[in-house]
Amino acid sequence: MFHAVDRSVRVGRMLNIVELLKDLAGYCVASQGIDAVISAKRDVIELYMVFKWLTLIMMWVFGLNGFWSSAVVAYLIAQNVFTYFDHHVWSVRGNLDEDRIKMRFVMVLQAVVFNVVCFSYLFANQFNGDFNWGSFSSSNPLIPLSFSFMNTLSGGSSVATPTTAAGVVLLGLQVFTTFVFLTVILTKATTKEGV
Repeated sequence: MFHAVDRSVRVGRMLNIVELLKDLAGYCVASQGIDAVISAKRDVIELYMVFKWLTLIMMWVFGLNGFWSSAVVAYLIAQNVFTYFDHHVWSVRGNLDEDRIKMRFVMVLQAVVFNVVCFSYLFANQFNGDFNWGSFSSSNPLIPLSFSFMNTLSGGSSVATPTTAAGVVLLGLQVFTTFVFLTVILTKATTKEGV
């Protein structure tokens, strides 16, 4: 089982755009020494975080609603969970001093919020018709966002109920990703021992 998971993580790294960009940036500055490589990789991470947020916000603002926009959001969700699992649970590198633990905690919280907003986008757009919103209007972005936050924090909400199998699956995926973030990754990200 361990070897299968380890291979899956290695394949996940190859499919992760931020890992590919980090490797490329490190390669480009390798002749300048290890500090330059580390700095370049951190810069890529920062730029990618801005890029993924801007991508999601722009898709929502421009009302992109279709297969490709949902595929992009699904990829962002999957890579968000994978990246934090890989770097905070599976492949912890270096010593975790107090400042690094604090930084990791803030980064994981940012990832949880990104997860919530990604699911909000899906609830409001591609899967809007898969829920009964009752007296609420899902055209107000705060309603799907609140629904997503409630699902993250309590595992359920009275704001909307799924009316199709796709809605049930989407809620299940959000609960699963939340579980991974809050119980597995957050626990490991904030301990000095790491793994």
